[in-house]
Amino acid sequence: MDIWKEALLGFVILKRIDFADRRSPYEENRREAYVDYLPLSQSWDELDSEDNPFAINEDEGETIMGIISAPPNSFKVWACGEVDGDEAIMLGYEFPGAAVPEWEKRATERIAQARRAQARAKNKS
Repeated sequence: MDIWKEALLGFVILKRIDFADRRSPYEENRREAYVDYLPLSQSWDELDSEDNPFAINEDEGETIMGIISAPPNSFKVWACGEVDGDEAIMLGYEFPGAAVPEWEKRATERIAQARRAQARAKNKS
């Protein structure tokens, strides 16, 4: 099983506004705002890509509040294991000073979990 890491460059901090479900006529204009983040990573394959890996689209209800740098030697960790047509499975993030999981074990668990979910979905059809 192949495991690889992409350099984590930073995070885009977003303010998102969700319109809550309308439970009564009195709550029809109720909105909930929360802060979210979007990791910015870079793989060497994307450097040759015509697509811009840093393109950010501001959807309705989203506002970019800022961008912060990731600590040096931070990574987004992936595994190769085909599930539902996708060959790459995102395993998590690795930061200096934080506990590092056993990526091979996590990859095996995630792939098995995804395949079980895929089999359950086929059985329901």
